Amino acid sequence: LDDHMKRVILEGKFFNYEPGFIVNYLRLFNDYLLKNKEKDQFDNIKESLSFLKQNTLYVPDYILERFNKFSGFKGKKFEEEDLMKDYKYEYQMVSAEELNDLILNAEEDIYYYTFIRGSTDAYHTITNGFTGEVLYSKYDPITYNIKSKNLKEISKRVE
Repeated sequence: LDDHMKRVILEGKFFNYEPGFIVNYLRLFNDYLLKNKEKDQFDNIKESLSFLKQNTLYVPDYILERFNKFSGFKGKKFEEEDLMKDYKYEYQMVSAEELNDLILNAEEDIYYYTFIRGSTDAYHTITNGFTGEVLYSKYDPITYNIKSKNLKEISKRVE
């Protein structure tokens, strides 16, 4: 491995690599293989999210981590109330470990949000933790951090 990849592997922060998340990533990957279909990074899935009117959306607390493009993660965080102010429905902020347990122990549909940050872009997803089905996916180019408007858009999809 080159030095850069060693640094990524040894020093990188991977917030959503708990076994429950990985199981659902593998389910998604398998679904695409079975359909002989490719997933383009720019493909957005914007189904109705009306089921969230009656269900809790689990949100991993790692989304509160503020990223600086020059210095990385330095412990600065967003305030939950500011970030979630425009999401009008029931949600529960949980640790990645707690969400992992909810996914792995699910006996019925549970819905969780993920914010996956790349080097200069991000993905917002809502996944059914019981089935692994991705119900909402949005590519967000040239961004480093989540914004309250991202949750506002999801809230509008629930309506």
